[in-house]
Amino acid sequence: MKFQGTTSKKSSKKAAEKVVVKPSTEVLALQESLRLEKLRNELLNAIIDIADTDLNTNLRKKFGTKQ
Repeated sequence: MKFQGTTSKKSSKKAAEKVVVKPSTEVLALQESLRLEKLRNELLNAIIDIADTDLNTNLRKKFGTKQ
């Protein structure tokens, strides 16, 4: 007895296959740029942390204060 709405084995094999898409050069360039900006941000945060501890400065913005 067959049920209506069931899929055949051929269509389930196609769904199991993975489609590999190569990223374009623009996407790769943007990913590299993002990686570099994240490193830059991490470096700047480390510099501020060192200045706060070694030089007793307070360079970070204080949120919630009225000016």
